[in-house]
Amino acid sequence: MPLLLPTKQVVIMFILMFVGWICYQVKFLHEQTVKDLTKILLYVVSPCLIINSFRQSFSVTRLRQFSLIFLLVLVLFVFKIIVSSVLFNKRIIKDEQKRTILRYAGTYTNAGFMGIPLVQALLGNNGVFFAVPYLIIYNIFMWTHGIRMFTRKKQSFKESFHQAIVNPNIIAAIVGMILFVIQIKLPDIVSDPMNYIANLNTPLSMIVIGTNLGAINLKEDWHDKLVWSGVLVRNLFFPLIILGFLLILPLPSIAKMTTLIMAACPVAGVVVLFSLISNFEVKFPTKLMCLSTLVAIITIPVIISLANLRGIEGENGKMKEKKKNYLAINKTGVSIKWLTIASLVYLLIYTEAGDIVTAFSELWAPILYLVIVCFLALGAKIFYKTDRVFIKLPKEGKVNILTIIFCIMLMALYFLMNLIASWAQVFNLMPEMMWSSICVALAAGIGEEFLCRVTLFNLFTKIFENKQYVLLWSSIFSSVLFGLFHLINLGHGAQLDATFQQVYYATAIGLAFSYLHIFTNRIWPCILMHFLLDLQPNIANMNAEASPWGPILIIFGIVIIVSIICIYVFNKRINKVEN
Repeated sequence: MPLLLPTKQVVIMFILMFVGWICYQVKFLHEQTVKDLTKILLYVVSPCLIINSFRQSFSVTRLRQFSLIFLLVLVLFVFKIIVSSVLFNKRIIKDEQKRTILRYAGTYTNAGFMGIPLVQALLGNNGVFFAVPYLIIYNIFMWTHGIRMFTRKKQSFKESFHQAIVNPNIIAAIVGMILFVIQIKLPDIVSDPMNYIANLNTPLSMIVIGTNLGAINLKEDWHDKLVWSGVLVRNLFFPLIILGFLLILPLPSIAKMTTLIMAACPVAGVVVLFSLISNFEVKFPTKLMCLSTLVAIITIPVIISLANLRGIEGENGKMKEKKKNYLAINKTGVSIKWLTIASLVYLLIYTEAGDIVTAFSELWAPILYLVIVCFLALGAKIFYKTDRVFIKLPKEGKVNILTIIFCIMLMALYFLMNLIASWAQVFNLMPEMMWSSICVALAAGIGEEFLCRVTLFNLFTKIFENKQYVLLWSSIFSSVLFGLFHLINLGHGAQLDATFQQVYYATAIGLAFSYLHIFTNRIWPCILMHFLLDLQPNIANMNAEASPWGPILIIFGIVIIVSIICIYVFNKRINKVEN
């Protein structure tokens, strides 16, 4: 995709914005009219466009790619939330309102009004298909995390999640997915009007955005350094970081380009709406949104061109396929379909079993929890017919210098977390509380290791079995998904910052234990290390407070880097032996 094409499309969009700006200035469009057009876009046009994007031939590969994009976008949003909090912290931004607005602006793009039209113009309905996961995650996070940043009267997580799910775009995505999977063909009398409505998306979106640009005064606002810091983070910093992530992921080029375009869009206009709701001063978010939108005419084509230079084109790429016969799961004959179902059933049972401990304080509750988890793990081993990575540990899997460094790092981590003192506290508790802590920690060790290292790891080894670095990708995706699993703690009243920290370090620990599982080819060392990690007096406490982000980012960042290097080197050496 040459530089001229995205630049041309962006210029066309800005011409449409200019039309909207002129119409607003000469009073052809009034404030109430703009609000009504916005409702039509959100509740009529956008849902039709999303349903149209699913009207294509079904394939398991396409469904798999859609699922991977969904997981990727979920990870990207958590990453952006954490990094935005670090970049715009209290020490740098003293004003609470501006700090909140900058954090929101760093995380949320104008994906609906600008991302979807641009993807549609450049990549067509195939691109919109891969843009839907971004739109789903965007809406869920915006109406849960996003709105909670602004509102002083906090909604419960359940209320916020319900508000996100009933969004027309989410409903349209569900309807579209059903049509895609079942392959129901809509009659012309339904599909033709939907096509006409969907074609309104680009011009109508741009005109509505253009009406907002009249609020900016370039002479005054051009010198606001704080606004420019938000523009820099939103328009360049995050898109370049996400481009780096996409370059190493085993996804088709059209899926990568779509995700990149959605992430490279300017600040979401909703930042002004949320500011109004919370009685924030609206001049700052308006300036930020308008300047970010104007700068996007340069930054979006530049980001797309950089992606092209690095080999990401707006078309499907083909990859070499070679099945990995040394993996234990490939000898069991279990399909991806049944691996997915088994993972969901395991997760559901394990989650429900954990509620026993929070609902009852008696000793029998953690004991019952442990018994259920043991039977669940036994069932998983019988179903998968293995709890190992390899049929036989390859010769290249012997202990080397990297593994020694890894073990030293793991011991240092346990020391820094002051776990020995925690173990001493457990054994100094009253007998009933001591045994309760032991049972819960052991159940967590068994249950979560079988969840991450057996069910999820096996699922992703089947998904990536044709990829060169199957062990690396399976470790990353299973660990990230395991980390995100901890978001359910929000439903139990856990603090938002504390939960995001748990997601981050659970992902890091997941990667470390993945390498432990790979180089030992046994599950019990992972269970033991997990048990020792969770053996703490307050293991069942959902009200833990957040710690300072700095040490957590550094310490667990090192764990992530070392673990990934170890898995990568191990995988590379095995590939040489197999070839």
